[in-house]
Amino acid sequence: MSFDPAILSSLFSTLGNAATTGIQQLINSQIIMHKGATFYHRTSELEFAFLLSLGDESSRGSNFLNKIKSITTKPVEFENIIELNGHGIPKNENLVDLGIITIESGRGKIDFGKLLREIKSNTVFIKVRVKVHDDFKRSLVYSRIDQTSRHFENEKKIETNIEIALDYANLWKKVFDQFTVRDIEFPFHLQISPETIVEQIPQKNRERIISAGEQIGKGNKDAVSFLRIMTECFLSFEKDDKRDQLMDLISVTPDDKFYIKEIYPTMHSMVIAKIGHPIILPGTLRIIIGAMLEGDNITLRGKLTIDLKKFSKIMSDISNDIQNKTQKLKV
Repeated sequence: MSFDPAILSSLFSTLGNAATTGIQQLINSQIIMHKGATFYHRTSELEFAFLLSLGDESSRGSNFLNKIKSITTKPVEFENIIELNGHGIPKNENLVDLGIITIESGRGKIDFGKLLREIKSNTVFIKVRVKVHDDFKRSLVYSRIDQTSRHFENEKKIETNIEIALDYANLWKKVFDQFTVRDIEFPFHLQISPETIVEQIPQKNRERIISAGEQIGKGNKDAVSFLRIMTECFLSFEKDDKRDQLMDLISVTPDDKFYIKEIYPTMHSMVIAKIGHPIILPGTLRIIIGAMLEGDNITLRGKLTIDLKKFSKIMSDISNDIQNKTQKLKV
């Protein structure tokens, strides 16, 4: 089966014009019998894998040799190379060691004439890895997270829909026998309302915070100390141990398709009703979600869930810390 040159050119252009032409001719001549590609989303690297059928050494007649010669009379050159290697199957000849593959200054070459002369295996596996522009990444995978979350008061949780999809999926599936996108990462910014935080603070401590806010305008030094200590305690959200707790309260499903990679809390200065004085509270959680697209999966849909019970436990711990450190202050 032959392929539209324009399609092949767009997909293999990162390898350079010479390689694109050579690969197209090898595919059309049915020497390449399997084509696979893996895109590493995080690092913007594209890896091609080709399985070439050479036939038994004794049966490589003049027709086969002429076919190779018609494709290329000199080594095929690849550009933007990060990695280029290959080996024979089943005899495990190393194409780099044999000088069939050479690499220098980001360029690689494959000498197919030499490959036929020196490889006794009937099949050859070749892997090419290249760096691609970030525009390619942005056009390849589409991600969407609902900005409107659903609150379930009875279950004490917040849910939001998440989705990733392979763009131009039919194009990829048409050209490659196997296509995978690994290390997909995309951010989600969860806004935490001041009311949500205040609701998790025990009533007794809430009253002290309000009292401190009222008294600071009257020059109460204990009120100033109280709010300073409270700010320091809330800043513990940015410490590693709290980050581990935050990782535990956020989950994604299905968990065999999505995972939480990192969480970065951002502190904001806020003015809370009845307090008046600005205080530092967690304002945003930057959540990095990871995923992988492979096989027949061209779209993944799931849910991101915030466990408010676990969030309440974190807030309770901070509130107790504030209480312990300020119990001698008169506010």
